[in-house]
Amino acid sequence: MTKKRFRRWLFNGLAAMSLLLLVIALILWPLSYTSHWARSVEWDGPRGPNGGILNGVQYGLGVGSADGVFVVSRRFVSDDWEIPYWKLVVLLSVLPARFYWNRPSVRSRRMSRGLCPVCGYDLRATPDRCPEYGTIPPISPVPVVPVKK
Repeated sequence: MTKKRFRRWLFNGLAAMSLLLLVIALILWPLSYTSHWARSVEWDGPRGPNGGILNGVQYGLGVGSADGVFVVSRRFVSDDWEIPYWKLVVLLSVLPARFYWNRPSVRSRRMSRGLCPVCGYDLRATPDRCPEYGTIPPISPVPVVPVKK
């Protein structure tokens, strides 16, 4: 896999994950005003030689939501990280928006280079139809620029 293809694959995966988290945040945001919720996960620390918890250390992570604020807290420690849902929505919408706005520029860049706008196949030999998928490229007034090698 080439470096460029891997970067595109990684970006698309992160954009899809961000979109999924965005949808979840948009669902939980209004619910945070009507029903407060909290969940936690706890686990024991390192085990000592006799099988007991070493120095009585326990770990945990708690998440919750109340009044438009998403809260992440470490269990058994008094610090909480709070982020308002509107900031979470703005943060999670960056990658899907970049993915959405990048698509038209890819199509126009391919068409200006004489490539198939769908798959990127070189159409210099068959300008009427893409031999890969059978896509008929739109007739564009933009002159075909030779592909740089």
